[in-house]
Amino acid sequence: WERKTCAVVVCTNGCYLLQSDGLVFHHTKTAPQGAPKIMLSGKLQMKVGQPTTSVPIRSALKIVEIASEQQTQLHKIIIDPVGDICLNMDSDFCVKLGQPDDIALKMSLLRHALLERPSIIREGEYIDLSCPSAPVWKRKVTSLTAS
Repeated sequence: WERKTCAVVVCTNGCYLLQSDGLVFHHTKTAPQGAPKIMLSGKLQMKVGQPTTSVPIRSALKIVEIASEQQTQLHKIIIDPVGDICLNMDSDFCVKLGQPDDIALKMSLLRHALLERPSIIREGEYIDLSCPSAPVWKRKVTSLTAS
């Protein structure tokens, strides 16, 4: 039975490969290429052959699912110790989602921002969608030099 890696959870005690339904099917020391990485600080106890019960990881899997449906490139999901979520796309552009509530709405806002202003990935340092009613983005700082 071949399993398809939906995401890789990376923590201090290794990497866990997950299916889209949350089933942990492999533990390894290094993350394989290609699947989005869910980065966590500290150790995590996950059992191979059982679905994850972690709310932050379940939220991250939902983000991966929505990003795939919306054809949004997603490289890494970082979950900090208090549960705030930040996405990194293939570039150095960061998407701050905050707490794992209203994920569908926040991902919809991201999709609309990328459709209305595709250059935001190149021009922006980050977009903050942690408060869906007041999204904000920060332009990259560029240094001006005299010639």
